[in-house]
Amino acid sequence: MQAARSGNKEAFGLLLERHWQRALGLAMHMVQHQETAQDLTQEAMVAAYLSLQSLRRPANFSGWLYGIVLNICRSYLRNRSIDPLSLEAMSGGLVFDALPFAGGEPDPHEIVEMDELHALVLKAVNTLSPKNREATLLFYYEQLSVREIAAYLGISVVAAKGRLHKARRQLRERLTPVYAAFNRLPVSEKEKLMVKVTVADVVHQTGSGHYAVILLGEEGWRFLPIWVGGFEGNAIAMQLLERATPRPLTYTFMANLLDATGMTLEEVRVESLQEITFYAVAKLRSGESTWEVDARPSDAIALALHKRSPIYVADDVMNRAGEPVPEAYRTGALGKGMEKISSELDEKCREEERKLQEAKLSVTNRLPEEQAEARQKLLTSLFGEIQR
Repeated sequence: MQAARSGNKEAFGLLLERHWQRALGLAMHMVQHQETAQDLTQEAMVAAYLSLQSLRRPANFSGWLYGIVLNICRSYLRNRSIDPLSLEAMSGGLVFDALPFAGGEPDPHEIVEMDELHALVLKAVNTLSPKNREATLLFYYEQLSVREIAAYLGISVVAAKGRLHKARRQLRERLTPVYAAFNRLPVSEKEKLMVKVTVADVVHQTGSGHYAVILLGEEGWRFLPIWVGGFEGNAIAMQLLERATPRPLTYTFMANLLDATGMTLEEVRVESLQEITFYAVAKLRSGESTWEVDARPSDAIALALHKRSPIYVADDVMNRAGEPVPEAYRTGALGKGMEKISSELDEKCREEERKLQEAKLSVTNRLPEEQAEARQKLLTSLFGEIQR
């Protein structure tokens, strides 16, 4: 390392030879494609060489290099040209990458308090076994996923999960009193902290099926953006725009079912964020009985808008994935996404109306014999498909 940092390329080449296979294996676990993994590993090696002077602890070269590989692979997976609609549709709400809005600086008292808390947490982590401590630091400090930790440590995903489970259990016992003391609230009360939000905007990304639902905290200084599928994004936008449809769509039907069965939707809560996926709960009531039903955030939000039920986001979720409201939003930019979607819906309605008129005209101009013949051909085709 000393020779490499002095500009000796041969020395750096020896370092790369020593770590190439493990770095390549890590890239393969991330991208699942041999040639792409090789390209990304080479890119990581170049980045490592150019950044050697930034490595403060030469003894940590291997972990530092593998971290560069992981970051480059993550960047590739984020930026490659794929259609994420199916993933968004299944999850019903994905987290955004961090948006470039600057936050406020902590005051000196907060800095001292955080340093003290950091020391207590680190002390608790250091009591873990070496294997569990390593997995814990990779997960919470380096922000690696369980799959990435398994690849990095050369163990199975199940083994990585087992280490984290044991570590969490031990840390919970040691840190629960610390957590309650620093938050100045009993843990049972802290877990109930929720932020009431409103759906401030729905944004359709031009040229794609990406929709973002913007949840604005009632305090007015932070918001939570969530990726949702195209159908869900349109449905939420139509409800906010109060657009009626000739026949009830999915969420209208769901709201009507609740009315027919005498149930009410008391509230909707976005309760957790696991990796990049948000999880929500819909609280239902019938008489004295209540049920809390697991739901995709997109479904829960759409139904809440139909029933005019309150929407909440867990405070810890808002802290992790929320963003400060930028100045542009404070001066009226919120709602611009809805205006664009409204124009798109108007254009789509005109196009569908034109198609409907053409279809009616085509049917009207047919003779009764032609209509009967066309109907018979359609039935014959359908029955043929069923028999096959």
